[in-house]
Parts: sequence; C-alpha cells; structure tokens
Amino acid sequence: MARNTMEALVEIAGEELIVEYVFKITSPGCPETGPSYASGGEPAEPAEFEIEVLGARFPNQHADVPDPELPEWLKGVLATHLMERDDVNEIVQRAVYERDSGDLE
Repeated sequence: MARNTMEALVEIAGEELIVEYVFKITSPGCPETGPSYASGGEPAEPAEFEIEVLGARFPNQHADVPDPELPEWLKGVLATHLMERDDVNEIVQRAVYERDSGDLE
C-alpha cells in the first residue's frame, strides 16, 4: 500500500511549521445501522487512525537550509495534535470512504 505524504500548517511557540506526516488506518469504523425489532439501531463509528510525523520545515525556508531535526518527543506531540484536528480527521474519513466505495485503486 502506497504511503501518501500529507502536510499541515502548525503553529508552535508563535512560529509556523509545515509538518509532513502519513496516516495509517487502524480500524475502518462502521456505518450507522437503523432500528430493527431487536435493536434501536447503532450510530456510525468513525475510522480510527495513527499519525506518523516524518518531518517539518518553515514555510519560507530557503532550499539550502536543512529542515529542523525533530526530537521524538516533539514528533509525538505533533502527531497527537494532528490526530485531534478536524481537518486531518476529515481527510482520513474521506480516504476510508473513497477506499470502501471503490474510488481508489
């Protein structure tokens, strides 16, 4: 399965960084089920996922300047932050939907 690198703009200590990450779907979730004789129905469950932070750079960083080295603890903090963002969650949920509906190869 191909890993598509995603990017998100994150502000840390007043500085903006473009964070590069990939996500892995750990559970596809399940659709809503309607009421039946035996059950009142169940709400939909969203997909669950993990984020791996690959790196970060400044938005206007010159090509000859190396990307900042991120310590593992900061990668963990950034991954947690990204997992809690609505825009990132929407990207993951849309990817699951497209995969399950046959829109992706």
